[in-house]
Amino acid sequence: MSLARTAPLLLALVLPGAAQAFCGTYVGEAGAELTSGASKVVLVRQGDRTVLTLANDVEGSVKDFAVVIPVPEVLSEEDVTVLEPALMDTLAEYSGPRLVEYACSDFYWDGQAYGGGGRGCGFGCTEQSFTAPLSADQGATEVLDVTVEAEFAAGEYDIVILSSEDSGDLLTWLTQEGYGVTEEAETLLGEYIEGGSKFLAAKVRLEDVPTTDGFEGRPYLSPLQIAYESEAFSLPIRLGTVNSPGEQDLVVYAVTDSSSGPVGIANYDEVTWSAETFDNDCLFDEEAQGSLDAYMDGKMDQAVEAHDGAAWMMTYTWGPAKCDPCPPGGPLGNDVLGQLGFEGAGEDAQFTRLWMRYTPEAATQDLVLYNTGTFAQSQLRYIVRTDGLEQYFPVCEEGWIEEGGYTTCADQAEDDGTDQASAAPWWLGLSALGLLTTLGVALRRRR
Repeated sequence: MSLARTAPLLLALVLPGAAQAFCGTYVGEAGAELTSGASKVVLVRQGDRTVLTLANDVEGSVKDFAVVIPVPEVLSEEDVTVLEPALMDTLAEYSGPRLVEYACSDFYWDGQAYGGGGRGCGFGCTEQSFTAPLSADQGATEVLDVTVEAEFAAGEYDIVILSSEDSGDLLTWLTQEGYGVTEEAETLLGEYIEGGSKFLAAKVRLEDVPTTDGFEGRPYLSPLQIAYESEAFSLPIRLGTVNSPGEQDLVVYAVTDSSSGPVGIANYDEVTWSAETFDNDCLFDEEAQGSLDAYMDGKMDQAVEAHDGAAWMMTYTWGPAKCDPCPPGGPLGNDVLGQLGFEGAGEDAQFTRLWMRYTPEAATQDLVLYNTGTFAQSQLRYIVRTDGLEQYFPVCEEGWIEEGGYTTCADQAEDDGTDQASAAPWWLGLSALGLLTTLGVALRRRR
C-alpha cells in the first residue's frame, strides 16, 4: 500500500529542563513520510475549555480551499486565530516516533548516571474546492433557514459562524456560497444540527495568503485555531469522510493538565505495543529490514485490518518540559504551549500523540476522548542495530537473541581495555529476581 494517504477532508470535521537518563543520540523522526499527508490537530483540554488547532495542508492551489467545521457554540472573533505553520513541525519533531542510536558507553555506570548523565532535554470538517459561482438568478429568491451568527476575518481566512435547523437549507446555503459540500453530507449535517452544533465556515482571502522562505517562497495556509467551551471531550471526524477516496490518517497532539494524564480514544480499538502487533523499543536494521517507514506502514495496515477498518495507537506521552532522547529542538518551551492555548508551564502539562488510521466505512462515530488520570511516560522508539545492544533490546520482527548468539558490551569493553564499573544497567539484574515489574516498565519507557 502506498505510504501517502489522504488527509481526512476535515478534519475531525470537526502538542526545558534536564532529564537524567540514558543519553543516546536522536537520529531522526521515524515514520514522517507516513503522516506527511495526514490531518493534524492540536487539542488542548483544561476543564471544559478546548483549544483546537487545525493544520490546513493544501496540495493544490490555496485559492481552491474552503472548510466547514461543526462547533459546539457560536464563536466570536476573539475565539478564532491563526498560528505559524512551523509550530506544527515543532510538535511533530518533538513527539514523533523516534529512530535513536545508542553505544555501549551509554549503558556504563559512572557512579552518578548512565553514560555520564542525561540530555537537556475531526472536528469533523469538510475541506473542498470551491464550486463555480452561481449565476445571479440561481436561488436568489429562495428563503433559507440559515442564520449568519457572526462574520469576521482571522489571518488569511474570512470566517462566518452559521446556525440552522434544516440540513437541506444549510447544504443549499453552503453550495450557493461556494463551499462545494456534496449532497452526501446532508444526513451528517442533520445529525450535527440535532446535536446542537453550529458551523464555522472559512474561505481564503488570496491577497493575505502569506509566503515564507521555509516553503521556498510558495504560499501556505496558516493553522486555524478555535477555542470553545464544551462538556464533551470529542473530535468529530465523520463529516470529513464524505468524499474520502480511501484510508485516512489522523494525528492528534493533545495537551492536558499533568494531573489528567495521557489522552486516549474510548470508542475505537487501540493498538497496543507488542511483537505480534506493533514492535517498539526494538533494534532495527534498515539494510536488512528495509525502510522503517514501510515497516511501520505495514504494521498499521495489519492493525487496521484486524480491527475492522479503524484503529489508533498512542505513540508518545510525556511531560512536554522534558524528552529523552531529545530532538535537536529539545523539549517544548512554555511559549510554544502558550501559543497552543495551554494555561500553565510545561511542568504542569501532559503531552500525548495519537495516530489513527481508518476507512470511511469504519468511521461511524466521532471520536470520544478521555483522560487516563495516570502518570505515564512512553514513546514509540526504534534503535539502530549496533553490536552489543542485543543484550538490552529485542530485534524487530525477531525478538530476543539467545545468549551467546551476539557480542556483548562487556566483550567489547574487554577487547578495548575499558574498565567499567558495570557493562549492563543495574535494573537488568532485577528481572532475574522477579522484581522488575512496574518499575522496570517505567525505566524502559524513559530511555
